[in-house]
Amino acid sequence: MRARPLWFNFQFFTAPLRWRGIIFILGDAAGRHEAPMKSPLFPVTLAFCVGILLSGRLSSPIPQLCLATLALLLLMWLLWLRKKTRLCFGVALLTFLSLGTLWPPIHEASFQSNHLRTLVQSGKIDLAEPCRITGICSKSSVQRGGIGEQVELEVEQIENRYSRFSTRGKIRLALYYKKANHDRENSDAPRGQDLLNSTKGVDATNGSTQAAPAHPVLAAGDRIEVFANLTKPKNFNNPGQFDYVSYLERQGVFLVGTIKNDLLITKLATGQGSFLIRPIWKLRAALLDKLNAGFTASEEVKAALRALLLGEKQGLNSSVEKSFQATGIYHVLVISGQHVAVMAAFFFGLFKLLHLPKGASVPSTMLALVVYCLITEAQPSVVRATLMSCLFLIGLSFDRDRNLLNSLSTAAVALLLVDPFWLFDPGFQLSFLAVLSIALIGLPLLRYTTQPYRKALWQIEEDSLDAQFSARMADFRIALRMKIEWLGTQWKLSSFNLNRHVIILPLKVGLHLADVLLISVSIQLVFFVLMILYFHRVSLISILLNVLVVPLVGLIVPVGFLFLLLAFIFPMVSLLGGKLCAWLTYNLLLLVQYFASPSWGNYRVPTPPAWLVILYFLSLSLFLVFSHKKMFSAWCAGVATLALMLLLVDPFNPTFVPNHLQVTFLDVRQGDSIFLQFHDKANMLIDGGGLLGRSFGEDFSEESFDVGEQVVSPFLWSLGLKALDGVVLTHAHHDHMAGLYSILDNFRVSEIWLGQNPYTLEYVRLLKEAIRKGVILRHYGSGDQVLFHGGQMMFLNPDKDHSPSSL
Repeated sequence: MRARPLWFNFQFFTAPLRWRGIIFILGDAAGRHEAPMKSPLFPVTLAFCVGILLSGRLSSPIPQLCLATLALLLLMWLLWLRKKTRLCFGVALLTFLSLGTLWPPIHEASFQSNHLRTLVQSGKIDLAEPCRITGICSKSSVQRGGIGEQVELEVEQIENRYSRFSTRGKIRLALYYKKANHDRENSDAPRGQDLLNSTKGVDATNGSTQAAPAHPVLAAGDRIEVFANLTKPKNFNNPGQFDYVSYLERQGVFLVGTIKNDLLITKLATGQGSFLIRPIWKLRAALLDKLNAGFTASEEVKAALRALLLGEKQGLNSSVEKSFQATGIYHVLVISGQHVAVMAAFFFGLFKLLHLPKGASVPSTMLALVVYCLITEAQPSVVRATLMSCLFLIGLSFDRDRNLLNSLSTAAVALLLVDPFWLFDPGFQLSFLAVLSIALIGLPLLRYTTQPYRKALWQIEEDSLDAQFSARMADFRIALRMKIEWLGTQWKLSSFNLNRHVIILPLKVGLHLADVLLISVSIQLVFFVLMILYFHRVSLISILLNVLVVPLVGLIVPVGFLFLLLAFIFPMVSLLGGKLCAWLTYNLLLLVQYFASPSWGNYRVPTPPAWLVILYFLSLSLFLVFSHKKMFSAWCAGVATLALMLLLVDPFNPTFVPNHLQVTFLDVRQGDSIFLQFHDKANMLIDGGGLLGRSFGEDFSEESFDVGEQVVSPFLWSLGLKALDGVVLTHAHHDHMAGLYSILDNFRVSEIWLGQNPYTLEYVRLLKEAIRKGVILRHYGSGDQVLFHGGQMMFLNPDKDHSPSSL
């Protein structure tokens, strides 16, 4: 009997490529159920994670925790010597629980006294004055609209008039480009048009535009000295907000600031950095240049390719990002485990085609994956997938068992030992839970559905192998051979192999698509809840859309990289591949934008009750653990299904204090936004805030940061709201109006109250959007009185005789 080819394990390009996971494990692991007892590292990792979660709630000093952990280690060693295996395993869980509790304070204490984080927390750096910073640029990306660059600087020294520190850590800086003056074409522009122009890169005060240079001012590896105004990053202080400060700290960024002019930058040297990272920076820059120059496509397609291949998302159009988010497949735009898995299969297959022996192809693939991880800036999901891929390849090299849960656990512990606070990062959770759902739900599903048929197709011409299969699969093989022979008779073809391919190939494609669908279902059982918790999104179409998108991205990524590499050697040959890759990406964008409509089951939901989330995950976990007990597992499955339906439908009433008028002033930075909750559950939102157009110093750029979507809406969702009884626009200035577009998209608004506002383009667009959604528009002026849910509203402005732009 012929041995199964290694290529089958990878199922190159056509296997279920989702998901932050390792596609080639499916070929081996799907045929067996990986129970937790066969994966001893999995419960140990869970204990370590629980310890990290408990660390913030315990006040025990570090010495006591160290003594407890050492005592447990000693007890575990003694039990191991006495061969008390079960008891030793239980003590091992307690040991890792204790170690997890101990690790965050150890990590906090590991920062040296001169580290930037320590200096910032201690207040030793005076941020009231501009600072002179010396360091190496590790990242520079041009912002949308060409208004400037966002720079990350590895700090070596920071000083101002009072102090000087040699330090380590990152600072994120916003460099604004110089302005180019021009005469205003329309001096009679209506009042409010100036501020509208500022969102389009035109300065409102002097009619200037941003003069973006042909190439970025700074590049990775530049050692510079710069004067900048620095500040600590800040969160929006409203319930339900994203913890932006903690996110930056996990990226190693502890200060943000602005550079008002590139004249404040002095380049001291280029090509700096460690001897290992310098080639990576140069290679990434070269690949970006080749992609921009070698792919003849629209800027929208190029931006999508930069995101798909290199993780460069700065040039993405906001409407494209929203489409991917709405359809639940944003994961393909960020470099994740799916991309690493595809590249692993690509590199391994390439080295096999070059006839490299296994002893050379495996380490070469591992080296290529590490380089790819560094080129794409080594995000946690990419590091996790790279570690798992390398573990798989090592097991492949030594013909050892390749256990998905063990490799996942090893990758998780490795990352958490570096920084235990990654456990609280949404990306980390999504990445690891995706692979966990594949291991615990997806692979058993494949085992009982598609895998028997896949195995039955192997060497279908050998009737002597039928006895090795079950009766049902043996009958399936016999029926296929009869169909192949009948086809040969009808078409008068003597070649059995040709007839076999005509029958078998469509079956294999169908099985691969079924694999993608089943894996997508298993992941969505977890992702539906996480997407609701973190992003308040539900995309019912995402399950089916992944069947189309995942194989497509699995083709775009390796083909794009292959022709990017060929561009350095055979530029003319790479043009053909570039056109193919651009065409595939263009169709990907069309597909996503078509299914982004709410009519395809894409909608927003408020924050669910905590007890419902706990009930769902508890019942799902009990179902997986006790799946061998039919009655109990059926009850658990029913409870989990009911909980999931409640999460998707959200039939719960908003939270409010009865018989009281609540007024909440939201933190929206620029402008105002005020929320009123009346005694009879009615509500009203006054203004929606809005950032000024040319501000991206804290990553809050008008192009990429929507106050209505990311500040006001999360607060309303945290109250359980899905509808607003009234919205008031006090005046049609950008910093009061810009957030209302997302409010109209995310909530059912009954009516909008307006004053006498100038009909600027931005204001007219808001009115058209409200009319399109069936919102009632009401205009009020001085002296009007309205009874609104038991409250008497009196309007003081504007006077009805003239039209100032405020109520």
